[in-house]
Amino acid sequence: MSAILSLLVLAMIGGRPQLSSLVWNLFLAWIPFGLAFVAYQRARFSISMPALAVLALLWLLFLPNAPYMITDLRYAHLEYLGGRHTDQVLYDVVLLSAAALAGLLLALTSLFLMHAVARRRIGVANAWAFVVGAIALSALGTYFGRVKRWNSWDFFTRPESLVGHAPKGLLHPLYHSRPIALTALFASCLLVSYFVFYLFVRIGSPMGEERRRLSSSRPERN
Repeated sequence: MSAILSLLVLAMIGGRPQLSSLVWNLFLAWIPFGLAFVAYQRARFSISMPALAVLALLWLLFLPNAPYMITDLRYAHLEYLGGRHTDQVLYDVVLLSAAALAGLLLALTSLFLMHAVARRRIGVANAWAFVVGAIALSALGTYFGRVKRWNSWDFFTRPESLVGHAPKGLLHPLYHSRPIALTALFASCLLVSYFVFYLFVRIGSPMGEERRRLSSSRPERN
């Protein structure tokens, strides 16, 4: 579904330079899915914990790029539509909605794959703690990306800037109530979305039911 939506978005964008950033954002949204897929496939066979930890950290670093697509629905992306025909406005609303949905599905799918890896390696309870932590960090990263204009690679190119801002929020949370509130709200929405997605894949769909039946033959650690 994510691939179909991504192809739809690329087809709808065409040669419009004002939406070129959407193509880049869509590319970045696929990176955490690719890393999660590699980790999931390697975890099925033989992979050391250090190698898996590196993959998980890279995945976590790029994960905010997927839910970030949701924020592309902000009004600023539609400002250039002033005075244009209603049909064109509706066209672009559908385009941005498809891009946002693609990003959300990529985020949820990659999280589901990493959740499956975590269940095998650290147990069910710890795996859910991993999911909650990943969602919280992803929401925080999405806020920094949209408001502070930070990128995932800033962790390598400007680590001092990222580290310098973190203690301020922890030591003076009352002065950062708006960022904390927005991050908590976005994290809550992502957590609810993932829970629904998880239930659908694991229980609701025929594929999820078959996977659950097969995995029941191999007890998971608590």
